[in-house]
Amino acid sequence: MKLTVVMTYYNQDKMLRKQIDNWNSYSKDLRDEVNFILVDDCSMKNSTEDFDFSSCEFDLNVYRVTDDVYFNVPGAVNLGADKTQTEWFIKQDMDTIIPEETMNKLLELIESAPDKSIYKFYRTNGTSISNANKITPGQFMIRKDDFWSIGAWDEDFCEDYGMNDPAFFWRASQDNYVVHEGYDLHVTIDSDGESDIERDCFVNSELLEQKKSGKVDWSDDYIRFNWKQVEV
Repeated sequence: MKLTVVMTYYNQDKMLRKQIDNWNSYSKDLRDEVNFILVDDCSMKNSTEDFDFSSCEFDLNVYRVTDDVYFNVPGAVNLGADKTQTEWFIKQDMDTIIPEETMNKLLELIESAPDKSIYKFYRTNGTSISNANKITPGQFMIRKDDFWSIGAWDEDFCEDYGMNDPAFFWRASQDNYVVHEGYDLHVTIDSDGESDIERDCFVNSELLEQKKSGKVDWSDDYIRFNWKQVEV
């Protein structure tokens, strides 16, 4: 295995089936190089514990958060990163499909990637929430060690919406990480994966400014919840 895909899930069973169909469509040689980690962030319906994974033809590990933490995306991402066993991983959004051509390019990139490199993707289509022809703000590929060195996803941002991506990349910029915008790394967005949530970033925007100014410390209190592995 050379690469892990870490994806968080919340009640999105229809989109998960699309992801599985896409991953199954990869060539066997490609599937043999990639591990997939799915973190169910305490779905209240359509839980991964009730999902039928029997059609999966790839290496998959599923974990389920058992504490209902509001907007726990940072924690779910950290859990997936912690369980990653490869040098590199992709932080993938549930609404984003990575085609086989792009995945092959990513495997080529990691063979000669410079130190302190982060790779973002380019979405070729759009939805009512996500604009087309734009670099992905929160989906990227990174070395696992670099993810933790930067500070991972600060879980102080849980319980309110947003600003996790800006916080992480601001911290990365302070330590001279280079973000490569991969205009040839095409991905597509599917509205079936977009959650119907209130997208008000006010509270976390204020928190981010306090952390950037040093008034509030960055947190290294990771995975503050109970979880379990789901048999697949």
